[in-house]
Amino acid sequence: MQSKEEIIWRIGIYFDVFQVLVALGYMMINFAVSRLSEKNAVELAQQVAAVPWTDQQIETTVKIGTFFEAMDLLDETLRFWQTLNYLGFAMNALLLRRIVYATAIHPRLGSWNECMCVCLCMCMCASVYMSV
Repeated sequence: MQSKEEIIWRIGIYFDVFQVLVALGYMMINFAVSRLSEKNAVELAQQVAAVPWTDQQIETTVKIGTFFEAMDLLDETLRFWQTLNYLGFAMNALLLRRIVYATAIHPRLGSWNECMCVCLCMCMCASVYMSV
């Protein structure tokens, strides 16, 4: 039978691995979305520029409807980025909490716990860099 400390230690290891995987997943998603952002911005700008404001044959309500469809798409894109940034902030706060916890107990490198701390720190720095 395992002691309470051993069970807590094992849960901590699983949580550390989970945090690293979440950080890597966040970085991959952020990278993929960032690579598509230029294409999406060009498409959005083209939709806004395609509104025929000077055409007298098209009703104003149609022009306004077309304009607000493009603005709704912009709002949806901005909400997605905002949600992604909130998730990144929450993930970084958890990683920072783990780093502070790990370094408070072991002030020097050399144990598995500290190696995981260095990995978490590197993931946090990379994800902050990717989210900027």
